[in-house]
Amino acid sequence: MKKQIQINGTPIGEIQIGSPAVIMEGELTRRTSTVLAIYAESKSKLVFETRNTVYFLQYPEKAAPGSILSGGKALSRKLTAFHSGGCQS
Repeated sequence: MKKQIQINGTPIGEIQIGSPAVIMEGELTRRTSTVLAIYAESKSKLVFETRNTVYFLQYPEKAAPGSILSGGKALSRKLTAFHSGGCQS
């Protein structure tokens, strides 16, 4: 079973399958391993999986410019590498 981490922060740029995610947590920057799947997203949360970890990202009250937030109120299902036929090399 993969490690699961709950973090509070703001994504820098778009979190997308096939690339690492970069997240600002206060004054710290976290760079993840390659994103494999994005499971759910709302205005306040994002759930995604990397090679090593499943992240439960909680956005701060005021999101920083450049972050991506969806317009939905509830968590929505997102496309994963599994559903799209695998990871790109």
